[in-house]
Amino acid sequence: MRVEGGSLVLGESLRAGLRGSGVGVTLVAPGFFESDMGRRWRGARPFSMTTDAAAMRIEAALRAGRSAVAFPWPLALGLRAASLLPARLADRAVGALRFRVAEH
Repeated sequence: MRVEGGSLVLGESLRAGLRGSGVGVTLVAPGFFESDMGRRWRGARPFSMTTDAAAMRIEAALRAGRSAVAFPWPLALGLRAASLLPARLADRAVGALRFRVAEH
């Protein structure tokens, strides 16, 4: 199951449904940043950034009223490309990352 894709569709549906109501929805797709969850990640963390740097990007997008923010750009481009692939190819690409998330 591709949770990220489901979250994206839910966010886009909410944004469309709330259009004109005065409530905005900004979809956020961050890469790796310092966090408790990030410290449990076992594997490569390309383009990792500080929590403050990630927060500044998100805040800037919210203040600008952007519909979405994804960073860093190589990850955003990869996510966009993966969404165009058939599921079995996208799953194979994710499987090649060789990672795991440690227990609490």
